[in-house]
Formats: sequence, structure tokens, C-alpha cells
Amino acid sequence: PDLKISNPSSNLKYYSNENMIINWNSINVRGKKVNIYYSIDKGKEWNIIKRGAYNNGYFNWGIPSLDTTSNFSQIKVELSNNTKINDVNQGYFTLYGTPEIQIKSPKENNFIVEDKTNYKIIWESKNIRENRINLYYSTDSASNWKPIALDISNKGFYNWFIPSLNTSNCIFKIESTIQPNTFSISKNNLKITEKSLIIIDNDLNDFLF
Repeated sequence: PDLKISNPSSNLKYYSNENMIINWNSINVRGKKVNIYYSIDKGKEWNIIKRGAYNNGYFNWGIPSLDTTSNFSQIKVELSNNTKINDVNQGYFTLYGTPEIQIKSPKENNFIVEDKTNYKIIWESKNIRENRINLYYSTDSASNWKPIALDISNKGFYNWFIPSLNTSNCIFKIESTIQPNTFSISKNNLKITEKSLIIIDNDLNDFLF
């Protein structure tokens, strides 16, 4: 008797709160039920998915919310009445943890900067799909968002060259490119002022030297 897992296979990607189809084949097996487990540490520790599942070669697993992302995940299926008959999928697949993102700029309300200068936007995140983000600003209290940068690498910061916005209050929004429902909006606003300019009115041609 033997069990053989056909899905998942190595190098695939799966995400928290989504589904994974687990498939296996039974050879000369009389047992009608199986136990199914997953591991995120190369099989050192196995977590229960389902005990006593029907041995029909198919199980639809609702992946739970995971705190961290693992590139070394595996699935194990074993007979309920004879756990020595089991199989672990070949290679490793990736299980993404629940995505989180939190913008940190500006740290205080009404922080003043001048236009046409650089301002560093900072955020914290984890488990962001493909590690790509979109960044926006709004000058009308989030009624409309204008892009600062789209589909950029998630480095945790961005140096924004502030365009000519005249005097305005600005807030920021950052979101996952792949999962736009994963986003954060700044709690404090940035006060942008027009850059100071001094104009000399004197006409030097009126003076005799």
C-alpha cells in the first residue's frame, strides 16, 4: 500500500485566507480516511489541517491567517488507521503570511515642508505579494488620490520630489500592487507651502554711477 501526493508541487505560491487544492493517489490502500498536515519549516513541525478526511484523493484547504511567509512549506498525507503509510510532497512551496502595511509619515500633524523639495515617506510592511507597492497623495482629505509612484519595489521608504502644489495639506496612501485592499493612509497631514521667493523691485538703470 502507498500514498502519493500530486499537488502541491514545488515552487508554487499560496496565500493566507485563500484555498489550496491538495491531491493524492492511493495505491492498494484499504483505509477510508486520511490525516492531512502542513509544515512551514521543512517538515520539522507538522500542523494539523484535517484528521479523518475522506480518502478520495482530494481536499480543499482553506489556508488560515499566517503571521509570517515561508518559502519552505510542505504537505503530508497519511492513512488514519496506519500512519506509517504516508507521503510528503516533493520540494517546497511558498505560503505567504497575512499582508500588513502601515505608513509612518509624517510623524506629527501639520509638519511643514516647502514645495519643490524632497520629502522621505516611510512605512513598515510584511508579507506583501511580489513585494511591490503603489504610493499616492491627496490634497482634499482622501476624496481623490494622485499617484506618486506605481508598482515600485517595497523598500520601506520613498524620496518624493514635491511638485508645485502651492499651499496645501497633504496625506499619503500606500497599497499593495497585487492586493490593493491591503493599504494604509497616513494619520497626520503634511503642510506644503510655496517656496519663498524674494524679488528686487529696484531698477538699477535709474541709478548713475
